[in-house]
Amino acid sequence: MGSPPTISDTVSEIEPNALPLAATPFTLDRAGRGTSADIDDVDYWKLDLQAGDDVLIFLEADDWTCTGLATSNHTFYMRMYPEPEHLDQQPDTLLAGSSLHFAPERIVFSCKRSGTYYLKVKLVEQDQDTNVGYTISARRVRFLDPTPATAARDERDIVLVRSTDQERAGRPRRW
Repeated sequence: MGSPPTISDTVSEIEPNALPLAATPFTLDRAGRGTSADIDDVDYWKLDLQAGDDVLIFLEADDWTCTGLATSNHTFYMRMYPEPEHLDQQPDTLLAGSSLHFAPERIVFSCKRSGTYYLKVKLVEQDQDTNVGYTISARRVRFLDPTPATAARDERDIVLVRSTDQERAGRPRRW
């Protein structure tokens, strides 16, 4: 597994990107920086994947902290679609989605067919803020084959904690 993307590995959202035709491209192990102006703002991102890729796609609001139940003042949803037949229209085949109340969004996806995949990001609840910033990233994950000595595990067993100021980071824990 790779390390998290660094600031120099970040691509900025290109507006307007409210349809797949204008989706901002990003790649595995490279983060995207976006902004939602309000709950009517829709952002599309696109990602090329190869058959056999197992990926974790993660979306985190700028104000998110790992300090308790209400960890962000904003709720996003993130949905994943295959390349639609008409790029100038909303896609209609949902592959995966995530909408966790006031928490980071995540999708774990096992790619069966090589191609371009589209991620729709939308702010659905916000506090008083406008122009809510967020980071979207994707990286490969590796699933181990279960053996009698190692029980099967999946993405529900993974807890990711990150601190940009080093004050909120606790000591690592084995889950």
